[in-house]
Amino acid sequence: MELLYKSVISEELKELEKSLLSSISSDIALATEISNYLLLSGGKRLRPALCILVSKALECDGEDLIKLASSIELLHTATLIHDDVVDESLFRRGKESIHSKWDNAHGVLVGDFVYSKAFQLMASFDNPEIIRTLADSTNRISEGEVLQLSLKSQDLLEKDYFNIVDRKTAELFKAL
Repeated sequence: MELLYKSVISEELKELEKSLLSSISSDIALATEISNYLLLSGGKRLRPALCILVSKALECDGEDLIKLASSIELLHTATLIHDDVVDESLFRRGKESIHSKWDNAHGVLVGDFVYSKAFQLMASFDNPEIIRTLADSTNRISEGEVLQLSLKSQDLLEKDYFNIVDRKTAELFKAL
């Protein structure tokens, strides 16, 4: 069953997929291969879809919209790669996680590579507020990872759980 939002913005989502693949292209074949491995494994693309839907609702669907949506998805993808390394997750989206298929070093470095590609896209915007907002969100996501790691051996209090969820999961939605 196709999600309703996908039919409403199907053309934009096609452009998004093209943009994602071209954005992570590198002359280092392995960087492209590993990045493609996760990007092509599916995912709902909920964050970029929400970005596109909100922009269209506000009648702000300029030429940078797909780049912005792509940068948000790349940020999300980078966080997933790093999260899998930290959590030692063996699978992501029904496939071996990057660090399981390759190793931790590849997971960390390709996660960094994908982060840097997101920021390269953002650097092309004329609006520094976009870069500032997404940089702040990236920082809070990283803090959420560190917080989760620091509390790993403890019984998690409800307030800590929601703080982690707010930082790791909700942060990119709030940035929209």
